[in-house]
Amino acid sequence: MALLERTYNPSGEPVVGYFIYTAYLELVRSLKSRKEYRAIRPGAIGTLAILAVRPGISQIELAAYLGVERATAGKYAAHGIRYGLVRRELTAHDRRRFALFVTPKGLDALHKAVAAIPPHEDEFTGVLSKQERNTLRTLLRKLIMQ
Repeated sequence: MALLERTYNPSGEPVVGYFIYTAYLELVRSLKSRKEYRAIRPGAIGTLAILAVRPGISQIELAAYLGVERATAGKYAAHGIRYGLVRRELTAHDRRRFALFVTPKGLDALHKAVAAIPPHEDEFTGVLSKQERNTLRTLLRKLIMQ
């Protein structure tokens, strides 16, 4: 890891983005190894959660709720549609606009994934103390909200 850090930053200072990205990749790998998540991608969990509480929103609104680009929200919606987790309907008031809804199959997948999050979080962050977890969450939230 030190070699990569020197490559990314010749001064030798830690490259925070590298660690965040690597931790994210490890989180995704860990999620994919659990049977509860096999039917649902990590990025799709947020999509289903939003659609469960905001049925009928547009792709643009979904992107805003998730804090992602419209194209990314479109990929999440398309994946959900392809696997029967999300359905898309033309709106009555604007025939050019689609409304998104979570399907019963999507709700089932969401409930299974949500139930598996706490034990996965405990396992994934098991090397951290409770105080370290809270500090990490606070620092990441600060980076995200800037």
